[in-house]
Amino acid sequence: MQETCPAALSVDGTVGTSQPQSHRNRRNCQARLRMRHVLMVSWGLVALFVMTSLCCTSGYRIHRTKTIVKHYVVVCSNCGKRVSTGLPTCPHCGAHFTNFTTFQRSGIGVSEFDQVQEASSRVEITTNDQAKIAVIATTNPDPAVRAEAASYLSDQTVLRSIASADQDQWVRHRAVGAIRDQTILIDLARNASYYNVRSDALERIKDESVLTDLARTANYPGVRVRAVQRIKNQAILADLATSVSDSSVVEGAIERITDKVILADLATKPASQLVRSLAVRKITDEKALADIAASDSSPEVYQSAIARLRDQKVLADIARQARDPQRRIAAIRKLFDREVLSDLSRHEKDPSVRTEAEQRLQYLVRPQILY
Repeated sequence: MQETCPAALSVDGTVGTSQPQSHRNRRNCQARLRMRHVLMVSWGLVALFVMTSLCCTSGYRIHRTKTIVKHYVVVCSNCGKRVSTGLPTCPHCGAHFTNFTTFQRSGIGVSEFDQVQEASSRVEITTNDQAKIAVIATTNPDPAVRAEAASYLSDQTVLRSIASADQDQWVRHRAVGAIRDQTILIDLARNASYYNVRSDALERIKDESVLTDLARTANYPGVRVRAVQRIKNQAILADLATSVSDSSVVEGAIERITDKVILADLATKPASQLVRSLAVRKITDEKALADIAASDSSPEVYQSAIARLRDQKVLADIARQARDPQRRIAAIRKLFDREVLSDLSRHEKDPSVRTEAEQRLQYLVRPQILY
């Protein structure tokens, strides 16, 4: 409320009309008001200075906000009480539900929004002093503050310590994200105790020779597999598939190979049955599949090749001429040529092959009969 100046009084106590005395009182009152305003502004500036000084001393500022978030809920339009989705009837009043959508009323079920107040905060680092930031990143009790401070750090040794030892996953993630030293990243990917640190460090390694070494020698199986998944060089992947004993690494390497020539070599040459069977699953060339189906000694490999064959002539040749019955039976199960099946069912000497041909022929005539 605006302060007013008192009226001038005469000597005998009545309201005076003396112009000089009235002007003098008014000037004194205005001076006091100006002084009060100056003091208020001064105190405000002092408070602002103190708050800024405190903020600069701490090195960070936290901005806190509250927002209203709308959550979708379902209520019964008969009784108005909340219900779970997917119920046939209301558990409160027994009314039958019909299908309803998020924003439409349909039958008994209706939808509404529940407003919930949620608090959020944002951390701001207000200092460029690396020593002060390091102290914040390592000692502040708030994980959000430590994480934000870690992202501003440039000291690679401190970042490595935070990534290795901090108890909060997000702080460790931000610390690894700020590391630029490849030697530290390699060491963390190989030896860090926390899985997320090893994974984050591995994602930041680009050198495929380093990734190859990790795929061969890392102590943790997850690191070896993830290292293979980040290699693109087809020759390196083929070498890993044939020289590493870890089946997970072998499978990951072959999964990454797209070169058809390399896949064909892996499907026929390696001594490892696992390598050949995994490579066959990625081959689409009918001639290569036919050669593998007719010549490979491993049942798992040749059955996988036969399962991928589509050429009925090749399948018929295998069903008639292959030496071992299991190979012939696998080909018969892929045949649609009734003439070939009929011939095998009447003239085949091996009873297992003859029975398989008869059952396949019956299935083609009457598909409801399964064998």
